[in-house]
Amino acid sequence: MIQFLQNSPLLKSLWFNLPDTQSFNTKCFDLIIRSLNGISIENLCFVRCSITDISALESCNLPNLGILNLIGNKIGRDGCLVLSNLLRQEDTALTHLYLQNTGIDDEGAKTIANSLQENTQLEGLTLEDNDITEEGRRAFLKLLVDISSMESIYTSNHTLDTCRLIYEDDGEDEDMNEDTNEIQSLINSACTANINSTGNPGRAKVIKYQLNSQKRKELCQLQGIEYSYSNIFADIEPVLLPRILALIGSSHGQSELYTALVHTAPELLSYIDKKAMLNDTLAKNTAHANALNEEKAAFLAKYEREMACLTAHNTDIHRRLELVELGDTKQQLGNKEDTKQDERDTGVRSNKRQRS
Repeated sequence: MIQFLQNSPLLKSLWFNLPDTQSFNTKCFDLIIRSLNGISIENLCFVRCSITDISALESCNLPNLGILNLIGNKIGRDGCLVLSNLLRQEDTALTHLYLQNTGIDDEGAKTIANSLQENTQLEGLTLEDNDITEEGRRAFLKLLVDISSMESIYTSNHTLDTCRLIYEDDGEDEDMNEDTNEIQSLINSACTANINSTGNPGRAKVIKYQLNSQKRKELCQLQGIEYSYSNIFADIEPVLLPRILALIGSSHGQSELYTALVHTAPELLSYIDKKAMLNDTLAKNTAHANALNEEKAAFLAKYEREMACLTAHNTDIHRRLELVELGDTKQQLGNKEDTKQDERDTGVRSNKRQRS
C-alpha cells in the first residue's frame, strides 16, 4: 500500500476505519504519513485506530491537508502539542479537526485554544467525549469572546464556526452542571456570530457582548474577570463616546443606554476639558454683557431723542398757552374800555337832554 500511495500524487482523500483496532497502530500511522510526504492529500481519516503518537505529522510535508479525523485515538496531551504546532504555522491548510474521544484533558484543550489565537484557517473543531472540564471549556470561550476589553474581544478568534466540547443532545447532559451547558451555549453563539458577521465580526461581537451589560456580566463571571460596566470606556477616545452610546441605544434599547449612562457618568464628565469649558462660558457671558450694553446704549439714545421731542413739544404748548392767556387778558381790557366809553357816551347824552 505504501508503494501505491507514493505513486498517487493526485490522491485527495484517505480513510482508515478498521473494525479491528489493534491492526492499525502508531507504527502504521507513521508509515502512511511518511509515504504521503509532499503529496497533495486533503482529507485524512483515522477512526478508532490504536494511534497514540502523531508526531510524524510534524516531520512530513502535507501542504494541502485540510481535514484531519483522529476520532477514538488516544493521542492525549502530546498529540495536542503536535496539533498546536501545525495550527501555528502560517501556511497551514487545516480547516477541520475531529478529536472526539482522544484522551485530551484541560491542559491539552488550552494548548489547542492558545494555538488558535492567531489562526485564521481552522473552521471546525470537535472535542466531545474527552476529559475536558469547565477550565478547558473556558479557554475556548475566551478564545472566541475575550471579554477583558474591547480591544481583546475585537481581536478574538473570528474564524471558528463550529466548536463542540460536549454532546448537547446526549443524556450525559443530566450530569453536567448549568455552567457547563451555559459555556457551550455561549461558544455556539460566538461561532454563529463568526458565521453571520460577514463584514466585521469583531465589531459585531463588541456590540453583542461588550456593550450589553447582561451578556458582559455573564462572561466576566465565567472568565474570572471583575465586572464593572464603566471600565469598558477606560481605553476609548472621548471623541468616540457618542458613537459608542448610540450603538448601545440602537442595538440594545433605551434601557441599556440608560444603564450605560448611569454607570459611565463620572467617566464622561472626566473627559470634559473643564478649563476650556469655563473659558468658553466666560466668553459667552462677556459677549452677552456686550450685547446688553449695546442694547442699553441704543435704548438710552432712543430715550434721549424721545425726551427731547417731548420737552420741545411741551415748551411749544406752554408758549401757546401763554399766548392764549395774553390774548384773553387783552380782550378783557378792551371790553372794560368799551364799557367805560359807553358809560361816558350815555352821560353826555343825558346832560344834553337836561339842558334842553
